Amino acid sequence: LPLFAIILLSLAFVVSTYLSVSATRNALVDTLKNELEAQTESKAELIRTNLIWTRGAAIDLAAGAEVAEYNEETILNVIHNTLLRNEQIFGSTIAYEPYQFQPELYYWSPYYSRASATELKFTQLGNPEYNYFKWDWYTLPKAMRTPVLSPPYYDLGGGNIWMVTWSAPFFDKAGNVKGVATADIAFSQVQAIVNE
Repeated sequence: LPLFAIILLSLAFVVSTYLSVSATRNALVDTLKNELEAQTESKAELIRTNLIWTRGAAIDLAAGAEVAEYNEETILNVIHNTLLRNEQIFGSTIAYEPYQFQPELYYWSPYYSRASATELKFTQLGNPEYNYFKWDWYTLPKAMRTPVLSPPYYDLGGGNIWMVTWSAPFFDKAGNVKGVATADIAFSQVQAIVNE
């Protein structure tokens, strides 16, 4: 009888321990799952916010180009200052249709991009080697007449990195597309958030 009682107590102890460990493990897994889901949602919201913010910057540049008569110095300062004040933007341009910026210029697309955390690099995108009139970042918003997020692409000759671009068209007084303003997001910025 004492041996039978010891066996029953031991069995009850093993079952009780197993149930306790199992319940604790399930509670811990649920807690970790909820924390990871919350962190993932937080990072996804950060990416969404960056996309919306960058879209707004492209629209603001387009609105300025539509209503202001920019000269070369002013347009360079506007793009330069936009990048200085918006660290999530990798690069930006205000690209004009042929002969729209100045009657003698077929291409006009001054582009600033980040060379480092504190330095900006200038490139004139408008040239026969970089015919921006054929790139998605220019053709899509022009055709749709609305802001567009480009598919991912490697910007060879511009930023020389993988990026996506928010592009917003701007119009002349007759309602014709006069050009496209952009704000680029480097894939490395998004990858850093995802890797976190």
